[in-house]
Amino acid sequence: IYLFFQKRFDQKLKVERLRARLASDLHDELSGLLTGIAMQTDMLSGGVKEPPLKERLKKIGSDSRSALSRMNDVIWSVDSRKDKVEDLIIRMQEHADEILLPLEISYNISPNKLELNQKVRSRIRQELYFIYKEIINNVAKHSNASHVKIDMRNNGQIFKMVISDNGQGRG
Repeated sequence: IYLFFQKRFDQKLKVERLRARLASDLHDELSGLLTGIAMQTDMLSGGVKEPPLKERLKKIGSDSRSALSRMNDVIWSVDSRKDKVEDLIIRMQEHADEILLPLEISYNISPNKLELNQKVRSRIRQELYFIYKEIINNVAKHSNASHVKIDMRNNGQIFKMVISDNGQGRG
């Protein structure tokens, strides 16, 4: 029995190490490449006079920044070093800072009755984050809000996240 559990533990440890290494390698290799593309297109567009070409270069730069952002989200979601509830909340705060604060939209995140050190499976963490990200992006684009409240709580085995704002809803 001991050997069985030891083997299972060793296998889980190998998987966690692989996830961490893949996340680190992907970040190192691709983020530099995408950042370089964005910077090169910015530099090239400064010297171009033709509007269609200038717009195309700006689009390439914008697309590479968007790809970098999405790639970082995926890398974060598979990184086994980011498996705690606390890591998810920190990532949510970073996204809110990036999207809401430049628009002068204040926010508060309330993690009520959450075990911050509790581990969350990567797939659940990824889906929760992508849902959250889509909602925050929609608030920024469509609500004309000045404040957003993000309430997260556990009621027994049920997780509940409520995001509300003081903006204008659609009629």
